[in-house]
Amino acid sequence: MTYEQFAEMWDGNSDSIECTTSGSTGTPKSIFLPKHEMRRSARRTIDFFGVSRDSLLYSCISPDYIGGKMQFVRCREAGCRFAYEKPSNTPLAGYSGGRIDLVSVVPSQMLYIAGLRNLPDVGAYLVGGGPVHDKLRKIIAARGIRAYETYGMTETASHIAIRRISDPEETFRILPGISISTSGDGCLKIDIEGWQSIVTNDIVRMDTPETFTIRGRADNVIISGGLKVHPEEVEAKIRSLTGMECMVSSESDEKWGERVVLTLEPDGKTGMEPGEIINKTVKLLRGHVAPHEFPKIIHIGTLPRTANGKLQRQL
Repeated sequence: MTYEQFAEMWDGNSDSIECTTSGSTGTPKSIFLPKHEMRRSARRTIDFFGVSRDSLLYSCISPDYIGGKMQFVRCREAGCRFAYEKPSNTPLAGYSGGRIDLVSVVPSQMLYIAGLRNLPDVGAYLVGGGPVHDKLRKIIAARGIRAYETYGMTETASHIAIRRISDPEETFRILPGISISTSGDGCLKIDIEGWQSIVTNDIVRMDTPETFTIRGRADNVIISGGLKVHPEEVEAKIRSLTGMECMVSSESDEKWGERVVLTLEPDGKTGMEPGEIINKTVKLLRGHVAPHEFPKIIHIGTLPRTANGKLQRQL
């Protein structure tokens, strides 16, 4: 889909927009979002960032995804200028169009931008579509970039909570019109005023009635020796220790029920053989990863990802 095609859909007679979920945990599915709820979602972001008619919003994300669609809707709702580029791994490269007030990117794009010698003149970045890892957070903090990680999904018409990336202690804070709680199994429940309630598969810790920390997804939890392993938490530790992209999964085990499996994706610059990488990783993890979280098997390979860069845990 192009932005021109989405503009025709938005200006059409239908009261809803057909959207496709990301498919990061299974098969993508089509849903229909009411336009008036997309406008309300857009207004939350407009108010948070102080977007005005004089603002310029910019998208590096395809309108095939909710993040790309909503950047356009925010522009329409605010009555401001809108610009975009073809999605790539080198966003804003050579951009010379003047100051941008709000840019929408995915983490891999943000990593490229944060590494540019001369940073573009951007007021703030919205980073969505996947988790922001510690390496990126440190670069953003060191360079003084105003960037925010978003939490939301297609079903909620984009993000319902936001956090500043540069502060490692800051947790997700809900936006106006949103309330949250947890289900019996610890999953986040989202209540959108006047619209709907959704129980997610994300296991969270409620820090305050308006803030939360994500621990991982309920459908990703591994039970090894009767103890729960949250793959996302273990992956964060491993990335911090090794500097490598990784994915934690499991295999059936007669003794433990499930055994933890780690797949590492080196960047090709280590100069080490696979066996050397595995041995070094084992040494790094000792004392930093709990015994029931420690991987019993380690693979070296390319991680499966969806089209917008999310880890695809279910193939």
